[in-house]
Amino acid sequence: MNTDDLIPDAILPARGTGAPLSANPERRCIAKSKHTGGQCKKAAMKGGRVCRAHGGAAPQVKRLATQRLEDLVDPAIKRLGSAIKQTADLPTSVRASQIVLDRTGHHPKQTIEVEDPDNIFARILGVDKDKLPE
Repeated sequence: MNTDDLIPDAILPARGTGAPLSANPERRCIAKSKHTGGQCKKAAMKGGRVCRAHGGAAPQVKRLATQRLEDLVDPAIKRLGSAIKQTADLPTSVRASQIVLDRTGHHPKQTIEVEDPDNIFARILGVDKDKLPE
């Protein structure tokens, strides 16, 4: 198991702001404090480089964050392709295959089809469906 999976993206909220502090240095806001000169301790917005307090919710920042995430799609697909083709670690290959299939609509059925409830009750009670009260 990769130890990076065990490190949460954010821990306790910053005092009085409700914004999470970053436990992962790579996810930390890159803004500098005017008072201390140190780096902000909050977590950056997903795909972004700064927290909400430092402009992470601005439309242009959201647009760039989305673009950065979209730019990772092709490399991720290539990496999944090589993970699928490798033979040394079968569980990794199977999981990579599942990810590709899930995201391309070839996943297990995610809906439950229920037959007519009156038929179910009639079968349970052992009576004809037409004899059930309305």
